[in-house]
Amino acid sequence: MASSAEAPPHTEPTRERRRAISWLWRCALLGGLLLLLLGADAWCYQAALPVEVVSQSGMTSLLVGGQRLTLGHLAPLIGLRLPAQDPALQEYQIDGSDSTNNFTLDLPYIHSISSSWYYRFQSWMRDLGGSSRWRNLQVWSGNRLLQAVAWPAPSTTVSLPGSTTLRLHLELQRPETPRSLILMTASGGMLQITLDRNDRSLSLIWLTPELSSQEGTGSAQSMRSVFFPLDAVPFGAEVVDTLVRSLLWATALLLLLTLITSALTSIGSLVGQRLVAARRLATSHANQEGAGCARARQRSWWTACGQRVPDFLIGWWQRLTTALHPLALLALIASLGYTLWIARVEYNGQPHIYDAAAYVFAAKMYAQGRLAVPLPPTPDLFPGPFMVQFDGRWFAQYPPGTALTLVPGFWLGLPYAVEPILGTLALLGIGLIAARLYDRTVATLTVLLGVLSPFYSYLAASYLSHTITLFYLVWGFWALLRFQQEGKLWGPPLAALCFGLAYLTREQVALLYIAMLSGATLFAAWRRWRPWPDAWLRALTVSSLILLLFFILDLLYNLALTGNPLITPRELFFAGDRWGFGQGIGFYGAHTLAAGLVNLDEQLTILAIDLFGWPFYLTLALPLLPFVSGQSRIADWLLLAGTAAIALAFVGYFYHGIYLGPRYLYETLPFLLMLSARGLVALARYEQAIARSIGQAWRGRSVSRAGQPQQGASALPQTTAEQEPIIGRSLVGLLAQSCPLTVLLFSGLLACNLLYYTPRQISLYQNYSGLPAGTQINLQAIYQPPVHHAIVVTTDLTLYDFVLFPLNNPLLGQGDIIYARASEPEEFERLRRAFPGRPLYFLEVGPNGQVTYLPLP
Repeated sequence: MASSAEAPPHTEPTRERRRAISWLWRCALLGGLLLLLLGADAWCYQAALPVEVVSQSGMTSLLVGGQRLTLGHLAPLIGLRLPAQDPALQEYQIDGSDSTNNFTLDLPYIHSISSSWYYRFQSWMRDLGGSSRWRNLQVWSGNRLLQAVAWPAPSTTVSLPGSTTLRLHLELQRPETPRSLILMTASGGMLQITLDRNDRSLSLIWLTPELSSQEGTGSAQSMRSVFFPLDAVPFGAEVVDTLVRSLLWATALLLLLTLITSALTSIGSLVGQRLVAARRLATSHANQEGAGCARARQRSWWTACGQRVPDFLIGWWQRLTTALHPLALLALIASLGYTLWIARVEYNGQPHIYDAAAYVFAAKMYAQGRLAVPLPPTPDLFPGPFMVQFDGRWFAQYPPGTALTLVPGFWLGLPYAVEPILGTLALLGIGLIAARLYDRTVATLTVLLGVLSPFYSYLAASYLSHTITLFYLVWGFWALLRFQQEGKLWGPPLAALCFGLAYLTREQVALLYIAMLSGATLFAAWRRWRPWPDAWLRALTVSSLILLLFFILDLLYNLALTGNPLITPRELFFAGDRWGFGQGIGFYGAHTLAAGLVNLDEQLTILAIDLFGWPFYLTLALPLLPFVSGQSRIADWLLLAGTAAIALAFVGYFYHGIYLGPRYLYETLPFLLMLSARGLVALARYEQAIARSIGQAWRGRSVSRAGQPQQGASALPQTTAEQEPIIGRSLVGLLAQSCPLTVLLFSGLLACNLLYYTPRQISLYQNYSGLPAGTQINLQAIYQPPVHHAIVVTTDLTLYDFVLFPLNNPLLGQGDIIYARASEPEEFERLRRAFPGRPLYFLEVGPNGQVTYLPLP
């Protein structure tokens, strides 16, 4: 028996070598993956958009990818100009502003920070200089190459030979912001060709008409525009490159962490063994005493509480704090206050987008007990956004779920508080889901990340449908988990109720959730609990009937408003507003796969900026860390699949919908927050594993060099990843448990948000009206008008839709002030006849935003 206890020769050196090899193998794998991703990134850059101008026998054609346009008979081309563009002009900038949809981009501000290290770092990270950049310019005459420029400088002019047979070739690398080229002809014409992926247009504008009046030139066709883009490859490559670069940064983080941790661990092992061993002994005694005191304090605290608080509340609180650290609950309370402040102070408690205006108007109707209201006497003077005027009635184009959920807020006089409260409860539900899928640490981090997300906060303060949908979907998800993990029979019916309400709010996303979560839950429950009890089958039957009831309610809603259960109000408002590809879809007139990939690229871009306010690719690198580090679980893959399913589904929708962030991806927040929290935990565990591995190798080496017997070496306690002591034998243990590099990284990311991004958001949304940047208007003078029982008119349709229309009472005559859009005396007279006894005022907005109410005679 004694001989069997002896360690075989060279055991510790062999283990030491294995640990060293394991560490080197990790570095080699990460280095190889890094090189592979760099190669994939380079390949994505090669997928540029080719642009050619071909002139032959007087006929000139333009080819953009596979798209061909005939420019007509032009005079010989004598010059090509590539106009310069402000490098600060990007689709989405570092502060979350944009030049595409909300037009919040403030170029003077961006210029003021462009020399800062933070802006320059993010610009380098995103390669802003390499986006929408012309490259590979070639000038051909017949088969002869006359000129070639690899990287044409901005604001450059190239002289052309004026040949009747000429071919110009360029490539647009990473097309994002609009880019132009100008062709100059021998007869004095200047034709500007502009590629604009966001507005879906390839436009031809004659800046200077040709002197000749040839067909297809001159002022007769001063402007022409066709749909763009049609080629999916360049825009698909941009989407792939975003994912590739996110993986690349995740890999780089792991590799850098490996090298730094290894260096620190080696240094600590050499100089800190005795010091930390002494600290370990002292800390061990202190921890034992502290733990006993803490338990005593906890018992006395609960004993005192038990004398004042009912037992069921104590039990509820204990279950809640078992799932989430109390810090997360305090953060939720603070987040509720912050979101309410945004809604009340920054948004003035009012909607500021077409969709939200329609939801508020519908909620006011529902609060009065009406699905629709009669058309006003002069309906053309009340062009409400997304409002349907049909069969003598007025109603919103959207499903009823959002407006119905807002109704209690209108009854209580606090409509702006509804979504902040529901958003806070949604975050709580996401945390409880994370606790069930993972553990308390991941759940707490999930809630904290959600609370700190500007994407969450500013959308949760709005009147849009996404926060309401998120609330219903999250608690439906939680109910399904209770059924799958504990067999709770109330789970499926509650999930069906929540999913049904979500379906009446946002149909497409709700159907995706139902398909994904119900399928996964039922499959997992079948594998775990089979054969199913009869009570389960009854619960599933009841759930199916509940879902069927909501589908029937949706059909009845259509029938009541449109007269046909299969025709939605949205179809009445605009038949082209539907999912799919082809002609006649959307307000661009068509939708293609390339256009859908443009939408996805824009959504991922602003998501990387706005989700946490962190440096660009690090936002999406964090959720990918469990997969890159080899710590992924089935739950991680399911969350990743859910994110991908929702994101890819919107490729088939013609509009990117970016407002207050990528709102169409808002319902992916449960998946993104949990994966991001998992990424932080995976990074910490990876750091611990590296420190532990290197530290054990150093300890084995020190034992071997000291010449101790192998029995003594084998007597050393062997630890695993799950059994590492709180304080190790050297500085290694302290480093492994505290994870200083992970803490340092996370602290830096939080600083980026709290010190820059969130203060900038507060500034951007101060006195927010939804109008383009630079538009000044005193909203308080509108929301607290000096006139009463009056009619207020404006000629500005944008101002009317964004600010004034939501203030109307659905039954206009019952409101204090009636807001209309009118500009002609005849229209003023019609308003007076329709609403007698009310004075008429014209709302004038001065150059500095001051608002004046001018009485009209």
